[in-house]
Amino acid sequence: MLKTIAKSSALLLVFLFATGCDNETPFKSYSNYELKSAYSGCNSDNMTPSKAVKCGNIEKECKKRKSESGFRC
Repeated sequence: MLKTIAKSSALLLVFLFATGCDNETPFKSYSNYELKSAYSGCNSDNMTPSKAVKCGNIEKECKKRKSESGFRC
């Protein structure tokens, strides 16, 4: 169990460092409809580490679009 947690944490950190240097989110190319649909799948308490990172990136893109154009996810 401890090894699984350590591996998951290490993988999450590597992913965060690999993607954290870019101001662009991977969801920039999504249409508003696609982004809203992806955001609706992030309302779970039991998220895997990779899904938590994905949802965090979706939330960043939602906030960016809200400040730029008033779009709400």
